[in-house]
Parts: sequence; structure tokens; C-alpha cells
Amino acid sequence: MTLAALLERAAHRRPHADAVVDGDRRLTYAELAARARALAEGFRRLGVNRGDRVLLVLRNRLEHVLAYWALQTLGGVPTPANFRLAPGELRYVLRDCGAHVALGEAATAAALWQRAASGAATPAA
Repeated sequence: MTLAALLERAAHRRPHADAVVDGDRRLTYAELAARARALAEGFRRLGVNRGDRVLLVLRNRLEHVLAYWALQTLGGVPTPANFRLAPGELRYVLRDCGAHVALGEAATAAALWQRAASGAATPAA
């Protein structure tokens, strides 16, 4: 059984139970599964396929959880990195991990775009 199948099973068995709580933002298991499927389609449109790595340079919050479960749903490989890395460290991680796409936020955008300009992964912010 895959992690994606476990999420679908939880969404079926306890659809209205809280799956994620991020401050005042909450998702039930049914909502999490539905959003993960939708985001997986978004990753697919970016060219992410089963087995492709996606670098996640995100804080520990709802967006990170959604990206993780979307990649599980797609069969992609979530590759988390500390969002506090210096730009040079982040460039190294991006190059070394072989990510197809990098997902970041404002704090990491400059380093991701600079690395993308040199021919690495496609950033998605």
C-alpha cells in the first residue's frame, strides 16, 4: 500500500475529521485528498512524472503538507530542504538532488530563480 492510498483510505473512512491544522486554517481528510489530487495534476502539467524529484523549500505549514501529499498522489519524490539555507547552499542542494521542479516561497525565490537561470530545475513559486 502506498502513502497516497492511505490518504484516500482515511478520506473515505473519516472524511470530516481534521487532517491538517495550521493556525486557523484546517483541512479535513476529504479536503486534503481532493486538494492533493488537484495539485498533483498541476505538478503533472509542469512535467513532473512518477519518480521525479521535486525540491520543497517551504516552511512547515499547509502549503508544504499539500505539496507533499500531491507528490505522493502523483508518485513523485518530495525532496525537502531547509528554507533557511543560504543561497549558495540552496543552489548546491538543487543541483545535487536532481530535482525536476523546485517549489519555494518569497524567502527562497531569488536563489531558486538564479539556479534555474543556470539550467537547473524549473522553479515554481
